[in-house]
Amino acid sequence: MTARLSLAAAARAPAVAVEHSALPDQDASPGPGTSESRGVLPRYYSASQLDRPPVPLQAIAPDHPAEAKIAKGRVALRVRINEQGDVDDVTVLRAEPEGVFERSALAAFAAARFSPGALNGVVVKSEIEVEVEYLPPKGTPFDPLARSGGGY
Repeated sequence: MTARLSLAAAARAPAVAVEHSALPDQDASPGPGTSESRGVLPRYYSASQLDRPPVPLQAIAPDHPAEAKIAKGRVALRVRINEQGDVDDVTVLRAEPEGVFERSALAAFAAARFSPGALNGVVVKSEIEVEVEYLPPKGTPFDPLARSGGGY
């Protein structure tokens, strides 16, 4: 299987300038009355808002599902990464075709580790969008040109 991956900013809002004092205390646990203690999700900064976006520590290579009846497809994911570089959440944004490659992409990115993103030199929670393109396995009848693999 050949998978080509690309990162895109997961920005839903314009970038904002944030001073160190405006960043959450990374070591403090949520106290009474804070947004986290009230059940509000913690803030994940989009890659476009960061000085240093998160970067995978090693190649991420989703498997081509053996049961896939078709050889090509795409899956777009939102990956949320915490301050330690662990993946907190992976969500499928869209898949073509649906129901074929999602499980493979989710498993590969859920197991990944990243160097965390930083804003103003402070490590923060971040989110990225990733598109995984599934291409036919090399040497199959689906791949008459036997293209070489892409990478991450």
